[in-house]
Amino acid sequence: MICRRHQRPLLDRCPSCRHGLAPFEQHALLPQHHCARCGFDLRGAKAPGMNKATRQAAELIDDLVRLEATKGFLNKSTLIARVLALPSLQERPCLQKFTRLSTAERIRCVAHVGHCFDRRFEKHLCTEPDAMIVAWRRTIAAAGGIDASTRPLLCQLTLRAPLERWRKPRTCNKKDGAGVADLRSLLVGYGAVKVRREIGASV
Repeated sequence: MICRRHQRPLLDRCPSCRHGLAPFEQHALLPQHHCARCGFDLRGAKAPGMNKATRQAAELIDDLVRLEATKGFLNKSTLIARVLALPSLQERPCLQKFTRLSTAERIRCVAHVGHCFDRRFEKHLCTEPDAMIVAWRRTIAAAGGIDASTRPLLCQLTLRAPLERWRKPRTCNKKDGAGVADLRSLLVGYGAVKVRREIGASV
C-alpha cells in the first residue's frame, strides 16, 4: 500500500479511467508513465491520502508478512487468511478479499478497521494457535514494526561495545597480496554504520 522509502501511498488505478495500471498491456509505443487504457499521464496523478496511524497499520501488515515469509511461518499460520479477511471487519462488512481491493480501498479499509477497532485490529492479526508465532507478532505490533522492535537489542549491543572503542577493520593479506577483512571486523563495522545511521535519523 505504501512506499517504505518515501513514506507515500502507492497508486494502482488510473485516476482518469479507473483501470488497473498495467504497463505491459500497452498497445502503442508509449512511455510507461502513461495509462495503457486511456493514455493519461500518471505523473500528474494524486496518490490516496493516508494519516500516520493508517501508515503504521499498513507497515505492520507488511512487516508481519515479510517476517513470516522469511522465517517460513506462512505455510502453517493463519496470517494470510486474517489479512484477506480485513474487509469483513469494517462497520459495513465487505465480502471482497483484501487483495481484490484497490490501493485506495485498502487504505480506507485499514484506516476504518484500525480507527474503529483500535487494539482489536492488532488482536485480529496476532491471534494464532502457535504461541511462538503469537509472541513474534505481539512484540512487533507493540513496538510499532520490525525496526522498532529490534532497536532495544541494538542499543544493548551499543552499550557493550561503544563507538569510540570500535576500531578500523583489520585486514590479512592473501598470497596474491589482496587484503581481506576478517568476519568479526566486518560485523563490527556493519554495526557501527547501522548505529550511526540510527543516531543520524533520530537527530
